[in-house]
Amino acid sequence: MQSELLLHREKVKRLEGQLLLCAEELKLREAQTVVAVEKAGEFANSYCLSQEEILELKRGHASMQMTLKTNDDKISKLTSRVADLLSQVFKMQGNIRVMCRIRPITAQERAHRPELTPSVLDGISSIRDYNYLYFGGVPYEFDRVFAADVSQDEVYTEVLPMIEGVMNGCRACIFAYGQTGSGKTFTMEGPAHDRGISYRAVNTLFSISEHERSKYSTEVVVSILEVYKEKVMDLLSPEGKCTPVSDPSDRISLEIRAGKDGVYVEGLGQWRASSPDEVYQLMERGLARRQVACNNINEHSSRSHLVITMKVQIDFYWQNTVCLV
Repeated sequence: MQSELLLHREKVKRLEGQLLLCAEELKLREAQTVVAVEKAGEFANSYCLSQEEILELKRGHASMQMTLKTNDDKISKLTSRVADLLSQVFKMQGNIRVMCRIRPITAQERAHRPELTPSVLDGISSIRDYNYLYFGGVPYEFDRVFAADVSQDEVYTEVLPMIEGVMNGCRACIFAYGQTGSGKTFTMEGPAHDRGISYRAVNTLFSISEHERSKYSTEVVVSILEVYKEKVMDLLSPEGKCTPVSDPSDRISLEIRAGKDGVYVEGLGQWRASSPDEVYQLMERGLARRQVACNNINEHSSRSHLVITMKVQIDFYWQNTVCLV
C-alpha cells in the first residue's frame, strides 16, 4: 500500500509539471493573441483609410475624365475650325494657284550664248509687283513670280500652307509644268544638298504627325507612277513587272478607272511608310526605275510625267474618327 501511494504522488507531480507547462503556453498564446488583435486593429484602420483614399482617387479620376472630355471637345471643335479657316484661305487665294519660277542662265548657256548678259535678259523678261512677269514688254499675271535668285526655301515657304492643310483634312496637289530644261526636276526634287518641294513636303508631314502624336495616329501610303506615251506604269511594282527597259512598249500599262471615291489607277501598288526615310527610299526606287530613252532623253523628258501620291490617314483618339487625305 505504501508503494502504491508513492506511485500516485509521483504521478501527481508529473501532472502538476504538465499543468505548469500548459499554463505557460497559454500565457504565451494569450500574448500572441493580444499582438494579433492589435495588428488586426491597425490593419482595419489602415484598410478604412485606404478605402477613403480610393474613393477620393475615384472622385478625382471622374473629375479629370470630365475635364479631358471637355478639352477633347474643344480640341475637336478647334481642329474643325482650323480646317474650315484653311479652306477659306485656299478659296480666297484660289483653289488653283499658278506660280512662275524663272530659271537662271546655266554656265553652258553662257558659254554658247555670251550675248545673254543680265541687261539683255532683263529686257526680255522682268518681274514687277510680286506677281507680274513682263515678257517682251507684255505683262503676265500670276499668283506669285519667283526670280532666278530665289532659293528653294522661299519657294517651299509659299506652298507650305498647302502641305500643312493636308494634316487638317484638305487635299492638295502640286504640279510642275514646263518645257524640257526649265527646272521642274530641280524645283520638285532638287539635289541632295538643296532638296525641292517633294522631299520637304514629306519631312513636314511626318514632323507634324510626330508633334501631334498625342492627338492622333497617322498612316502614310505612297504610290509612284509614270505616264509615258499614254501608258500608265507603276514604278514601285515588284521586280520583273516594271524594270527600266529601252522600249516602253515592253512594260505593263495600268488602267485609269472612275470609282465612288474618284479617279484611281487600277492595280497601282500602295506602300506604307512610317518615316521620312522610308518615303525617300521609295522615291529613290521609283526614280531609278523611271523610263529613260537611250538616245533622246529630252524627247522622253518632255513626254513623260511622274506622279508621286501620298495618302495620309489620320485617326483621332478623342472621337474615333478617321480622316483620309
